[in-house]
Amino acid sequence: MRKINAVISASVLILLVIHAVAGGFQLMGVLPGGNRVVSVLSWIMTGLIILHIAIGIQLTIATLRAIRKSGVSYPRENRIFWARRISGFAVMLFVFCH
Repeated sequence: MRKINAVISASVLILLVIHAVAGGFQLMGVLPGGNRVVSVLSWIMTGLIILHIAIGIQLTIATLRAIRKSGVSYPRENRIFWARRISGFAVMLFVFCH
């Protein structure tokens, strides 16, 4: 599951770069607005983001269950895990506002 999520994450980043470049070209007038290819790529990226969120939520729930089952959370050892979850949530807020 984590490998699939990593591939999805890399795909989203590639599509994000394409989205940014195409948007910049549209703002400069190089590409016409309403380009069908850019629109399809944006929808594919949206689907991948939703899938990435679903997998992230599932992995977070599994982690919370493991913490609850073991009775200890090891905050220092899991600091980077929670930093990724919190920063990912913040980025998703920005994506949805965009």
